[in-house]
Amino acid sequence: MSIFSFGRDVLYSSERLQLGSEQKIALTWSGRTASLKVGGSVTSLAVANENEPLTELSIGQYRGQSLIGRIVQLSVNGRAVQRSDVALCSGSRERYLSPVAFENGAYLELPQLDVGVKSKLQLELSVRPLSKEGGMMGIFAGLLLLWSSSTTRRNNVTYVALVLHESRSHLFLDIGKETVSLFGGPITTSSWTTIKFEVDPSNASLYLNGSLAASKSFRGGHFTLGNSTVFLGGTHSGHSLPEELHKYVRPFSGELRRLAINERPFDLHESTAKTIEDLVISRTKP
Repeated sequence: MSIFSFGRDVLYSSERLQLGSEQKIALTWSGRTASLKVGGSVTSLAVANENEPLTELSIGQYRGQSLIGRIVQLSVNGRAVQRSDVALCSGSRERYLSPVAFENGAYLELPQLDVGVKSKLQLELSVRPLSKEGGMMGIFAGLLLLWSSSTTRRNNVTYVALVLHESRSHLFLDIGKETVSLFGGPITTSSWTTIKFEVDPSNASLYLNGSLAASKSFRGGHFTLGNSTVFLGGTHSGHSLPEELHKYVRPFSGELRRLAINERPFDLHESTAKTIEDLVISRTKP
């Protein structure tokens, strides 16, 4: 639902936005009448003050409420607003870029995540492995991400897992037909490495720092990841893993940042409350 505030007057749209699809929102304010158009629905409101000047435009964040998603295009009175016209919103990009450090078996849990995965999954994550003492590790391993449709060991469970093993990135997935694995190149400990993968019902690709590391085609499957839990850095002891992952999954020691799923950015610092109480996640500057 879209909401616009005009002082004490509030305009609500009856049309709900659909997750995972781009929609156009138009606001018209002329004299004492304001209209809000979302999709094919138009809502109008008589406002009290027709002469109050507009002095500030906030995009994506206002009075503590933040948008999770992206804005593709913005225009005001027919003029497109450029990136150079806008001052950075307080905290938005900084928190997206600020890393979260994992140690002593700590992990993040994003429960019942639903980003509209239907025909394609695109995920991007930046990683920097560290030792428990803060130095760089020679050989490192650990679970970066696990997204599964079930906590059972059934053969037909749908899952996507991104792990580090012997200092290399590994992508495992099963979306209904067969288990697929892709192996990437070595991860550099001296700087951040951005890992990205794209999966559709019959193809998977793995990228390191923007370069294609591996790709594979497989028998067509289907996504059943809606409203499923995503784990970052590890899992709790009661979470059952697919048999093929037992060799690879262990707690990750290092830092993660810049998680985006289907181009939707996630603030990992907002997810720390989902960890179990005895595990502490420290935060460091990028």
